[in-house]
Amino acid sequence: MGNETPKQYLPLGGEPILERTLRRLLALQPKHLCLVVGEDDVRWQSLPSASKCLIAIGGESRADSVLSGLSRLFGVQELDITDETPVLVHDAVRPLFVVEDVMTLIDRVGGNQCGGLLATPVIDTLKRSDDNHVVIDTPDRSQFWQAQTPQLFQAGLLKRALLAAIDSGLVITDEASAIEAMGLRPMLIEASRHNIKITTPEDLAFAEYLLGASKCE
Repeated sequence: MGNETPKQYLPLGGEPILERTLRRLLALQPKHLCLVVGEDDVRWQSLPSASKCLIAIGGESRADSVLSGLSRLFGVQELDITDETPVLVHDAVRPLFVVEDVMTLIDRVGGNQCGGLLATPVIDTLKRSDDNHVVIDTPDRSQFWQAQTPQLFQAGLLKRALLAAIDSGLVITDEASAIEAMGLRPMLIEASRHNIKITTPEDLAFAEYLLGASKCE
């Protein structure tokens, strides 16, 4: 992002991105919401919605951090979480997901033992390249999707998949890839293209545009 401020705390519509993300997640009325933060991060303490969250300390990798969040949830006895409890994992810098899309994900995937995730079909022509950025071929885009979050899996399955990924040295970029490594096939639920992941300054500018155009809260 090229900014000293971590991207989840950059302003979007006058509020930190993370605050907008948390508020929208809370609109789903989850049994509980766990926020996984960096060990030295104290900025989250100033976010109004963070007071409604459990807090867990993240690790060196995405898998480590999600496992930390799961352990925090399992550690709260009154939540009564079991291996079969469905859990959603979401990126902090996706503040514009559509609540109705997530409800569809929960309704359609909640009983699926392989879980599922929000995604959008690829609409651009894809090119495969070599190390010198020379085109090798043009794969059929009809079978390609762009993965989003939230992603939904049973808590016990997700924990086993992440531990297996760490043990095998597999670097995962989303939870579904860890599930896939176990030979399982999560469901894809088509979602809004507005559910962008804010990674670059251009993404942030586009998110500002989407926020203004949709009057998102």
